[in-house]
Amino acid sequence: MINLRRSDRIVYVNSNGGTVDNKSMLIGIVTLILSLEFFIYLGIKYHRGKMELTEEQIKSIAEDLDCGMAVYVNKETQEINSIIDTDDYLYTEDELLDDDKKEIEENYDKYIEFNKMDSREAYQVMEEFVNTVDDEELRKKLELGLSLSKPFRNFKDIIDCEGEYREKWFAFKSSKYIEYVKEQLAFYNNDIEESF
Repeated sequence: MINLRRSDRIVYVNSNGGTVDNKSMLIGIVTLILSLEFFIYLGIKYHRGKMELTEEQIKSIAEDLDCGMAVYVNKETQEINSIIDTDDYLYTEDELLDDDKKEIEENYDKYIEFNKMDSREAYQVMEEFVNTVDDEELRKKLELGLSLSKPFRNFKDIIDCEGEYREKWFAFKSSKYIEYVKEQLAFYNNDIEESF
């Protein structure tokens, strides 16, 4: 562009020989900036697209949650980052967790956080399992254990002595945690769809 001065305003001559004054140039620049911001916004929205995880990843998340870990999945790479949930463990070496925690805290918007079941939900899973027990005597013991104080401890103490049903319990709980992770993933993906 060639800059030609006409009285108080500057006129630009473009490569086609046409002229553009300051006002038109300013409108063009503002339009370009707004367009760029819009495409950047779309890029961010696209970046926050639906999360698809493999069955193996979902199972891994479920297992980590069941072990009391806090689980975060990177939205870009789908890398799973599980760290000890310091709310559950009083005696943890915070230095060991600092790097992972710092990465997640500094880039929290790049992660999806998966939550473990709360005590009400975990209790409900135990009740559902008890309803599947064919052995009437064991079922009554488990029902009694759940009705007394410290139901989680009672349930564990009873089921730990039952070889076959102990294995059935672990399989049942695992399947429920997998469902729970899938529900959280579906909730995240629905939230993304609604934000568009």
